[in-house]
Amino acid sequence: MSGLTKLHEDLARVVLVERELCEVLHEITTVARGAMPGADAASVTLIQGEKVFTAAYDGRIALDADELQYARGYGPCLDAGRTGQSFLIDNMRTEQRWPDYTRHAARHGIGSALSVPLHLPSTTIGALNSYASRPRAFAEDDVRLAEEVATWVARAVETSEASSLSR
Repeated sequence: MSGLTKLHEDLARVVLVERELCEVLHEITTVARGAMPGADAASVTLIQGEKVFTAAYDGRIALDADELQYARGYGPCLDAGRTGQSFLIDNMRTEQRWPDYTRHAARHGIGSALSVPLHLPSTTIGALNSYASRPRAFAEDDVRLAEEVATWVARAVETSEASSLSR
């Protein structure tokens, strides 16, 4: 069975309705982490106006890495959520785009990261983030898998928002 087929099967088992959004997102981050053999942790960053927060995570280093970015006001997960672009960091020790963040992330044991935007039809609402302790943990196949998961995360948020409006 291909990685994408298994991912779709695992995501199809996630029940989106009549559950708290945080429960759904935690389950999806667990699926995301399991789908990428190199991932040691995964998280979902949501951006609501000026408010930025980790809505779910699987693996403590994901929360730590997200919070390092929030404290600085920049980094791959924030940039993915704001610009709608994916960001792959092959090696935290040599990455130049976010030097202060990557230096601190490397000190916290993060070797590489992947942040993929969460798209709704008219906006980007955050990012799905994957972290690994070793450099070059993510390949192009992982980017495609993360993009698939990001679609499910966005759908879960959209379903939750529609459900709360109908109550």
